[in-house]
Amino acid sequence: GGEGKKEKEEILSDMVKGVEIVVVAGRGMPKMDRAWFSRGRCDPYLKISFGTICCQTKVCKRTLTPAWNEIMKFDEIPQHTSHLLVECYDYDLVGAHDFIGSVTISLDAVLASAVCSQWFQLVNPKKASFRAEVFLTISPLFSTATPPGPSPTSNVTNRMAASAAHTTLEIQVVAGKELRAMDRSGTSDPYLTLQISNTTKDQTTKCQTKVIKKNLNPDWNEQFELRVTDMNAVLTISVFDKDMIGADDLIGQTVIPLSTLVSRHHDRT
Repeated sequence: GGEGKKEKEEILSDMVKGVEIVVVAGRGMPKMDRAWFSRGRCDPYLKISFGTICCQTKVCKRTLTPAWNEIMKFDEIPQHTSHLLVECYDYDLVGAHDFIGSVTISLDAVLASAVCSQWFQLVNPKKASFRAEVFLTISPLFSTATPPGPSPTSNVTNRMAASAAHTTLEIQVVAGKELRAMDRSGTSDPYLTLQISNTTKDQTTKCQTKVIKKNLNPDWNEQFELRVTDMNAVLTISVFDKDMIGADDLIGQTVIPLSTLVSRHHDRT
């Protein structure tokens, strides 16, 4: 019952020596940069503080859907610390970096589920309209090789990397609907790209659909197979407007952490 669960959490708490965080991706970043060359984008990065210890991700340039794919390890839990502070900023070359939002995560929530893998809403008290989110996988690091009872995942990144050794992701790209018109003629020449970037290796898997000329409701009906070597990676889906001259225009983009797909598969098995 409740007492048994509480006792188990207390035992686990005594065994936890640190925390591992997989910083996967972000979405819904606000348009912070107004300069013409940035096209209303953002240069987001995260600062993660654990007591007096602080780590920082790389800066993802000119994007509202950053894919960081970084692993951070806090090998020790600072005294009198029970929360992680995650802050997101927009990098500026000149002047102070702009605050996007933050979230405080309780360690008790991590211990309760052994592994916490989800989207976290960032809050900015001065900008209530901001709705940015970050996807993190947080797992405890134990002081012994095997924690008591049914084994929670003490190293989720290694487990997922191993499970992905022979994994193929099949994706059916069907169609697009009501895409934004990017050309002066009131239409677009859209195509879609799929990209997987790994955390453990400097590897990127990418594929692309055909270009559908002058169509805001394209039918692609194409199937792709992407080899996955790291389930901590993120799938980035982007739609572009093909231009004959200059860089292709981004119509829209979204990110899907592969760990969310794998967790659904395990739930059924």
